[in-house]
Amino acid sequence: MEVTARGLARPIVILTDGHKSRFSGEVLRKCEEYQFRMFVERSNSSQFLQALDQINKKFHNQYIKCKRNYKKERASLLARESGKHVAESDIKLSKVDFLILLSRISLDWCTAEDRRTSFRVVGLLQNSLAPAEIDRSTFVVQPSSTEVLPVVTFGPIASPPNVRKNTADYWKAKFLACDERRIQLESLHVRPSELGLLTTPDFVPSGKKRKRNFTDKHGSLNLQEMLALREEADAAEAAAKEQRDANARSRLERFETATREVEELVIAKPPVECRLAHHAEAHCVAYGHCACRVQLES
Repeated sequence: MEVTARGLARPIVILTDGHKSRFSGEVLRKCEEYQFRMFVERSNSSQFLQALDQINKKFHNQYIKCKRNYKKERASLLARESGKHVAESDIKLSKVDFLILLSRISLDWCTAEDRRTSFRVVGLLQNSLAPAEIDRSTFVVQPSSTEVLPVVTFGPIASPPNVRKNTADYWKAKFLACDERRIQLESLHVRPSELGLLTTPDFVPSGKKRKRNFTDKHGSLNLQEMLALREEADAAEAAAKEQRDANARSRLERFETATREVEELVIAKPPVECRLAHHAEAHCVAYGHCACRVQLES
């Protein structure tokens, strides 16, 4: 292995997300064998903590740009051949076109400097961690857990005094009071719904979302605990598979039993003089079933 050839000290930390493919029994046993320690990111944080996501983002940007130019070329060529205007949205790309696009960007979509930048923007330098390099422009600053927030209570918005109700001046004053309340709410660190205002029902998705994470744990993981969890999951999956196989065998046995009973019933019927000239066997397999037109007519 490369890390062994380089003489790196063990254990070695591997940064990864929580996808279930990272926690197969084979992967966990290899981590234990080679003294790799897994550090799992929080869910939905890989877009700014994982260097590979930064590189993939650059690849997608280059691919989209190349595809746009490729469609323009195809539309222009088809327009010259047909003498009619061809819109780019009408161009459908095939697998061959996809391979052509990959060949166009394969040599220059990512440079060595791009790879170094991808690691730097997630706070990873060659020999050290650099959290200050992470772009925090889109982060939401949360108040410190030790900070005591002032208790703010709001009552109903009072009607403006000395103004006749339901007049233009009344509703104008009411609107200004509501706008002032909005500004007060926006300055708080809590959601209006936590204060009992602007409450909305929780969104319930129509279908259950398929869970892709093997575990909800994050941070530095204990391999022994993860191996035990993996073995438990594998045992549960094996038991579920055995139950599915048993159900399938039971359905097959019931089908075979019903088939034998039907065959015995057909054979046990007395000889029938079939009025159809092309089918006058002694034991007509269609008699007693919807396939026999003689029985339906009689």
